[in-house]
Amino acid sequence: PPQAPLDVGALEEKAKRDAYVNRTLREMGATGITLGVGVRYSPQIRARYPKLPPTHQGLDLRIGRPGAGDPVRSPVAGEVARVGYDPEGYGRYVVLRSGEYEVLMAHLQEVRVRPGQKVGSGEIVGLEGATGAAKGAHLHLELRQGGKAITDQEAFWDALARLTAPAPREGGGPASIQIGGNLTVHVQGVPPEMGARVAKRVEEVVGEELGRWGKEAPSPYNEGQRRGGFR
Repeated sequence: PPQAPLDVGALEEKAKRDAYVNRTLREMGATGITLGVGVRYSPQIRARYPKLPPTHQGLDLRIGRPGAGDPVRSPVAGEVARVGYDPEGYGRYVVLRSGEYEVLMAHLQEVRVRPGQKVGSGEIVGLEGATGAAKGAHLHLELRQGGKAITDQEAFWDALARLTAPAPREGGGPASIQIGGNLTVHVQGVPPEMGARVAKRVEEVVGEELGRWGKEAPSPYNEGQRRGGFR
């Protein structure tokens, strides 16, 4: 059957998104993903924690070294909307308001911010823990829009990228990508280090698409699986 043409523009946007998400997770100190967005809970988990929703409402991350106590850094700049404790769900949690989104970080061992406080990207909001409905130390990261959790995996990555993408340099135009022969990629409008990462990722994505021409590419992160790491 005839193959659809390769949409280079869409690949460029996806590569930029992946670079922003990857940078954000690493700056948070994440070392892996333990449970993906929208994954249905097992009967055993549902039996142990009956008040949980049918599917996972966010992203579970390992932070730093194994065990509790590593600092949890905010992925975004915003204002602390509320802090609380939910013994049968989130445990100790913090909710930040950033534009049209709310960012929830849960299962904390300790909270180090207060409602109304302004928080910058990368600032410590608490310590990783295992409070509430948690089998072990990890961070539950949840994004909400219009009061509802974003539970579609790709929509979650899109929202996180929008929240964490750097603003264009003052006096410069928007970020742009140019692709030349032999997959030579040039990125403009972002800091050089990020430009190099984006260029490398564009080359990887285009190469992957050319290799599997016409087939759907998996997510660069948990690929819809229950567990996995990120690049």
